[in-house]
Amino acid sequence: MSTEDETNKVRRAPCGRCMALRLFILGALTIVAVWQVAPDSLFIIAQVTPMQAALCAVGALAFLAIVKTIFEWFETKNSEE
Repeated sequence: MSTEDETNKVRRAPCGRCMALRLFILGALTIVAVWQVAPDSLFIIAQVTPMQAALCAVGALAFLAIVKTIFEWFETKNSEE
């Protein structure tokens, strides 16, 4: 194969079903890992409602976005000096 053939390939994002399946498998593996490490903590997970889980997930993503923004701000500030 030439390099032209490789550069002309179109990369597509995975379909929605594939992503949902991947997230489901990741969630199931996470629960199994938590169960293996600390079986008593499954009681806490069982008490969480879907709304609480969604709020925790959105809060974690927001926290990561804020931390990323702060690091990028520090990086641009240091590169200007």
